[in-house]
Amino acid sequence: MNTKAHMTKTQLACLAFAFAACGGKQKVDSIQGVMPGSSEPQATPDFEFPKEPFRNSKPEASNLRSFNLPSIKQFSIDNKIDVFLVEQHNLPTVSMQLVFEGGGALDGSKMGKASLCMDLMTEGTKDLTTAAYNEAIADLASSIGSYANLESQGITMSTLSKNFQPTFDLFSETIVNPGFRNDDLKRIQKSAQNRLDQTKKNAAGIAYRVVDRILYGKRHPFGAISTSASIKKINVSDCKKLHSKTVRPNKAKLFVVGDTTEAGVKEDFAPLLEKWKGNALVASKPKKPTTEKGKLFFVDVPGAAQSQILVVHFGPDRKDKDYLAHLLMTGALGNSFSSRINMNLREDKGYSYGARGRISYNRHFGEFVAGSQVRSDSTRQSLIEIFTEIRDLKSQKKPVTHAELSREKNGEILGLPGGFATSKATLGQYRTLDYYGLPMDYYNSYIDQVKTVGLEQVNNSAKTILDPDNAFILVVGDKDSKQLARQGKKDEPLLDNGGKPITLLDSLKSLLSDPLIGKGKFVELDADGNIK
Repeated sequence: MNTKAHMTKTQLACLAFAFAACGGKQKVDSIQGVMPGSSEPQATPDFEFPKEPFRNSKPEASNLRSFNLPSIKQFSIDNKIDVFLVEQHNLPTVSMQLVFEGGGALDGSKMGKASLCMDLMTEGTKDLTTAAYNEAIADLASSIGSYANLESQGITMSTLSKNFQPTFDLFSETIVNPGFRNDDLKRIQKSAQNRLDQTKKNAAGIAYRVVDRILYGKRHPFGAISTSASIKKINVSDCKKLHSKTVRPNKAKLFVVGDTTEAGVKEDFAPLLEKWKGNALVASKPKKPTTEKGKLFFVDVPGAAQSQILVVHFGPDRKDKDYLAHLLMTGALGNSFSSRINMNLREDKGYSYGARGRISYNRHFGEFVAGSQVRSDSTRQSLIEIFTEIRDLKSQKKPVTHAELSREKNGEILGLPGGFATSKATLGQYRTLDYYGLPMDYYNSYIDQVKTVGLEQVNNSAKTILDPDNAFILVVGDKDSKQLARQGKKDEPLLDNGGKPITLLDSLKSLLSDPLIGKGKFVELDADGNIK
């Protein structure tokens, strides 16, 4: 039996139409197919698709839909907890996040303590084991979580309105009477150590693990990183002390989004505040960073198929008056898919799946970071390409164009509603404003502010902010990988004067004599950021 699929003339015509709709030829002269009952190809008659006028031009973009920011109400509960409430009664859900000062910056010699201890907080209560606690939450289709980052920590909950009270009761008990069991801590420590072991085998994981240690210095709280030894030192007593010191109501901040009201929030927290007392920590300014001495830092990962490159220097803080100009400038340089760095390394050269350059912020400092995970053999050439893009923009050899600025502005304006698309996203937006000390009505005028940023401001930002001469480079990869060099529009093997391939390690050292990169010291590190 003939196993080939038979196609009727009608099916063939439909296939031809689909082909044309996807960009095929408008006129189909003949389509060959096998008709039922015949082993010979049959030809369909010649025909042409209708030539509708609308096919002659691209469709115009539709008008922007109006976007109304969710309004936020600020008040205090008993002059203790500062509340930020967004009422949303269209869905029967409530999400809350209690935020406290603290976080990893206070870990001291036991790096990782805040993260592990906050994780331990939601592993049951004094009356409920971990299994019973998780089962109770699951039965309510709710969630309760905890976290710690660099400068803060928090406890979260999300629930259906109809299940609010029993979920809030569990939430309250988690805050006041966490279980803090040693068996749970041992399990969390083991998991953290396993994650750390995996990170130290991955080029990108190592790079992002040690980069702040280089930027801030190993003695700065922002430069401290957790190690297997520091994680092992943490005990239940540490977690109880951290809880007693930081998880307190006075000066805490509560972010609420959902189907509730100011009166409802106050009523819900009244019983909790009868048994939960004490002052939370107040934010303090960290000491001045001391960047490690060196120009190019390298970590060897034998056999790595890809290298991670980072080019880093300090930038302006988040409250800088030209923040939007910096945002749009770095968008054109590296912080969007169509940016110069990404188009260069991904689209033109094929070295990377994605490359970026942007300014990231904590409460006190801004950090310019450009980089990518690239093919091992293109590591050296990728560094050259990144520095070329940065220097060309800073020197205004290739200033930001009107087209680039328009693209970045449109991206910011059209992307704004997405930042408030869910309750969790809305909580995050307002919490971020508070973290940076920005007003809660910041986004009310955001679109107008973006529209007013001019090309001169953006290019002045590039001249002022970009600082390749004082940037350091971090490369994590296989030191023995052979390197390529760009010759015109082709990549050729990088060879020494004797015709032998040059390895990554040797090629990086030689780059330090190239004015494009800048002179400086070569420093080799281990996966924990220690000088070898």
